[in-house]
Amino acid sequence: MIIANKNLFKYYDELQMKIHFESMALTLGLTVVVGLVYEISFDFGVINSEPEFEYLVFFICFSYMTSLVINSLRYK
Repeated sequence: MIIANKNLFKYYDELQMKIHFESMALTLGLTVVVGLVYEISFDFGVINSEPEFEYLVFFICFSYMTSLVINSLRYK
């Protein structure tokens, strides 16, 4: 996936690269924060169900697509 994105970025112009980099950075930050809060809330008994990796993957996809749309509209 990393190699595919690296090869894809060769064909982007500067604005497209900026939009995607900002979206990736925001997604990474949100995923770390939400993932840690999700795990810690289970450890302290706030939630009863054990954290599932699938929910985090869904959150990554949702946050990346949302931030991509917002950044695209912002720089339009």
